[in-house]
Amino acid sequence: MSYRVGQADNQGNRGARVLLLSQRGFNFEHWMPWVYELESVIESVDAVDVIELEPRFQGRVGRAWLWMKNRTRHKLGLPVDAGIRHVKLSGEYDLLFCIVNFAPDVALFRYVEGIRRHCKRAVVVILEVWTSGIQQAEAELRVLDELEFDCVYATHSGVLDSLRRLSGRPVELFLFGVDCLRFAPYPVPAARVVDCYSMGRRSEVTHQGLLDWARRGNFFYIYDTIGRKGDVFQFRIRNWQEHRDLVASIVKRSRYFIAYSAQHRTDTETEPSLSPRYFEGAGGGAVMLGTAPGCPEFGRCFDWPDALVQIPYECPEIERVLDELEREPERLVRARRANLLNTLRRHDWSYRWEDVLRRVGMEPLVALKERHRKLAAMAEEIERWPAEALEPLALRARAGRCGRR
Repeated sequence: MSYRVGQADNQGNRGARVLLLSQRGFNFEHWMPWVYELESVIESVDAVDVIELEPRFQGRVGRAWLWMKNRTRHKLGLPVDAGIRHVKLSGEYDLLFCIVNFAPDVALFRYVEGIRRHCKRAVVVILEVWTSGIQQAEAELRVLDELEFDCVYATHSGVLDSLRRLSGRPVELFLFGVDCLRFAPYPVPAARVVDCYSMGRRSEVTHQGLLDWARRGNFFYIYDTIGRKGDVFQFRIRNWQEHRDLVASIVKRSRYFIAYSAQHRTDTETEPSLSPRYFEGAGGGAVMLGTAPGCPEFGRCFDWPDALVQIPYECPEIERVLDELEREPERLVRARRANLLNTLRRHDWSYRWEDVLRRVGMEPLVALKERHRKLAAMAEEIERWPAEALEPLALRARAGRCGRR
């Protein structure tokens, strides 16, 4: 496995307070780059050692054998084989932190020797866990109780009670966020030359309307062209930093950004939940179009006017909707400014990390406070930007070509 050890903290001390277990060395699935972005922000504001977990099985044959082995273990009620190489801890840490995709993935902690001897506290974030399937991961979730994890985080409120019951551990809600230093159009506001950006989950009806518009006129529409299985896009990321830089570069240059609730997924039964899409669109200062999930955390995070301009999931009249919005340039300016200011002040990944530290009784280091001061200064400056910086006159003059006029 790969290590990065002994980073200095911002108080002149050596040694890491935090041990971060990461999949970045082998998990290149398209949904993982924002996870690695969060990990990178944590590294920038805290004293962190990173262990990049390594797989034990390579190639199709090895993965097929692991899959068959885990089918048998699952039928016997045993935790699955996580398929990673064993890790033996040696340093002393205040906190172990790890993000996993699915509930069965917590079995990986069985392959990390000395978690509780070497880590005073242990926290895990499970990205996708749904009430309809959580019972099937009971054997793996028992691992968290055996290791006495201090806190287990889930990303939507609907599963908290079930996860608390099956894991036997304290369970909290983990809110998504974004790296504002990467996504915010700052210090120079970027020209919004992209009319609409759609990534990931989409409605084919709405997509076709935008596509027809782009083919017919001077309308710049960016969308995914990769292969799909159901409504899940299938591709692997070559370099997560480059991928996030590209996404951020497009969002901060987009006038409109599509964001849909996960409730529209067809590949699995889900409960109302947030998505990183909302934070990315707002963090780049785009005007967001889409559907809001029916969960309380959406209203908690996006509680300002026009944080999301709601449209039907299947919206054949998308051209008319945008045409009407183009007639209200002042509304667009207010929406962009509010999206940027609220994200800078509330939804940077560093705020989420501060919440984790507070939850386990740890104080943030100087670097985190300095990042918050920088975010506050950015927000104060953007608040003073003239309307033209947020909705440039040159682009507003093009609004007539965005409709039927």
